[in-house]
Amino acid sequence: MAHKIITNTDAGFFSNFRSTLSTMKWLDSIDHTFNVNWSTSLYNDPEKGDNAWDYYFEQPYPKSPGERSILKYMARVPAARTAYCEMIEKYVHLNKDTNDILISTIDRMRSDFLGVHIRQTDKNTVSLDVEPAEGRPVEVEKYVEEIELYLKKNPNHNIWLATDCVKSLNCIVEKFGDRVFYRENSLRSETFESIHTGHKNYSGYKKGLDVLIDCLMLSNSKYLIKGSSSVAVCAMLFTPDLACSDLNYNYNKDLREQWVAEPI
Repeated sequence: MAHKIITNTDAGFFSNFRSTLSTMKWLDSIDHTFNVNWSTSLYNDPEKGDNAWDYYFEQPYPKSPGERSILKYMARVPAARTAYCEMIEKYVHLNKDTNDILISTIDRMRSDFLGVHIRQTDKNTVSLDVEPAEGRPVEVEKYVEEIELYLKKNPNHNIWLATDCVKSLNCIVEKFGDRVFYRENSLRSETFESIHTGHKNYSGYKKGLDVLIDCLMLSNSKYLIKGSSSVAVCAMLFTPDLACSDLNYNYNKDLREQWVAEPI
């Protein structure tokens, strides 16, 4: 049985996560063991060590020498959703530090909650070959309308808000007050500057922790309101029966994430 090493790309956290899961699925199917080594990612932090995967997760197998694996990428189809969920269940386990942070964050909520993910910043300004028009962020007012509809049906629920944008955070908090919970010390942009590729002086470890806890909190919500984003997609992979309202689909007919939008 061969042993392989799964490495990172230079993409954002959950794009990396999905390529890692895809490669795990391929290696698992050919009976290889593997470790994950994110040694050159955007989330590496010299104060935390040389492998960003280890900052957050346990290794799927005991560490062993091995050759670097080629990276695999699954298509956006329902069969891939099943494979992603299988790999998460089998190989993705939070380390103690990350799990403790997640549990303490869930404990803050005091009730069941709605998950809301508003991705802004560079999605507004990158070229159309990177983010097509239908994937551009939907205006925050549409999120407000969706949240109001949900809270009318679920008046005792709170809100977990995950966003990379100060303006979006302020808008939702102004509208819904102390029902809104979020990671208070997370980095958020006041401009279109990307969180993952910008803000070079901010801890790489904390960038990764912020987005991972946001994703896991969304995955623990009772319902998800989302735009087009790998963060929200992965929240639905962590919790396969999580239902959602995809605003980029509803308003812009962005079909790219419909493979993961319906509960299993």
